[in-house]
Amino acid sequence: MLFFVIMNATTNKFSSRFLLPLLAFFLLGSTMAAAPVAYSGKLAVNGINLDGTAQLSFALRDANGTAHWRNGNDANATIAVPVDRGHYLVLLGGQGMNPLPSDLFLDHPELYLQVRIGLSGNSSLLHLTPDRRITASPHALSADVARNALVADLAKAVQSGAVTKEMLSPSVLADLNDTITRSRLAADILSDLNGTITRSRLAADILADLNRTATNSTIARSRLAADVLADLNGTITRSRLAADILADLNRTDTNSTISRSRLAADVRDDLNRTATVVGTGNLDTGLRAYLRPMLKGGVQKSYGNVGLPITLKAPEVDGRFLSYQWYKGETPIAGATGAQHQIAEFTATRDAGDYEIRVSNAFAVLKTKAVLERGTPIKVVSGNLSLHSLLLKSNGSLWAMGKNDYGQLGVGSNTNRNSAVQVVASGVTQIAAGYKHSIFLKSDGSI
Repeated sequence: MLFFVIMNATTNKFSSRFLLPLLAFFLLGSTMAAAPVAYSGKLAVNGINLDGTAQLSFALRDANGTAHWRNGNDANATIAVPVDRGHYLVLLGGQGMNPLPSDLFLDHPELYLQVRIGLSGNSSLLHLTPDRRITASPHALSADVARNALVADLAKAVQSGAVTKEMLSPSVLADLNDTITRSRLAADILSDLNGTITRSRLAADILADLNRTATNSTIARSRLAADVLADLNGTITRSRLAADILADLNRTDTNSTISRSRLAADVRDDLNRTATVVGTGNLDTGLRAYLRPMLKGGVQKSYGNVGLPITLKAPEVDGRFLSYQWYKGETPIAGATGAQHQIAEFTATRDAGDYEIRVSNAFAVLKTKAVLERGTPIKVVSGNLSLHSLLLKSNGSLWAMGKNDYGQLGVGSNTNRNSAVQVVASGVTQIAAGYKHSIFLKSDGSI
């Protein structure tokens, strides 16, 4: 690579112009910055080429005039350079000169060549002006050095595992921090993303789970998904029943025969049972004792609100073919012949008090009772800071709604409820709600 510089100088001694029409720099095959750089020039006076030997001084300086390399130990050191018909050739940094610093062109990207000549009879050196900037080959040399140094640094960093973000270029950092969109993915990766996951692509542990046969093993609740747990703990409403079950619930039998296939298993067992009586003498008494109505549950207490309907419930009674009759005082209540007695409009003076219920069959009559007291309208209590509410109805049923992250609604799960759900069917007398908890008092004194 060649680059040309024209330099002019005027001396007082000769009062003539030195013309150096050609200055060429080129590399001599070395890739190290410390290698000498060839410099070729021509000396002529008034068009006449010089022959012989010239004492020349060389220096490389920056734009401020500071010299960063000289051929000798001081500014006036010269070397003898043969000149043949005006032409001469030197190796800057060679031929006994000071070597060129290895990082000279890296550290100083803007350098100028200064050439001075010693004249016979003159103790000072004549400066051949102007100094010309070095614009190509030496800097190409420094670029090679920089590249080689960077490659060496990266190689060392890779070997030591110490490639840091600071060593990366801005473009590489931008790529690292960029978002990888689908358009940047290779075709085979896109194919994998859009492909069907077959069993052959599943990991071994997943295949083991899929192929596992449960032999006498129990699936613990901890292995169930949250929605499955919610279903297990939820209340089965009519909306969750299958159509055929709803049809059975809604069916009205008019003069139709109930076949044995529609009876429950325990009813069929009773029908098919053979009574084997052992012994004699007390047969009548024993059968009556076995078949008579037996009290199973406690007394039900209900609370009525003035002007509202209220339903009273009889205690639970065991037995077959039972009939009921409700009494207020000693007077039977017309039409009150079931396990429940409904009052269409509660009046405290007329309806509050104790009720007698006579439960009978062909073998005995059982007398029990129910209690109706004057209650208060629906009571609503909200938990402090927990965003849940309790609702106590006049029939003693407890309802709840709202946040349920700690199970404070008492519905058997941690699922929030946006509408009121029944917690207890009856017997609740007082309620209280606090931070992530609820309390209610039942008529039997339990909390």
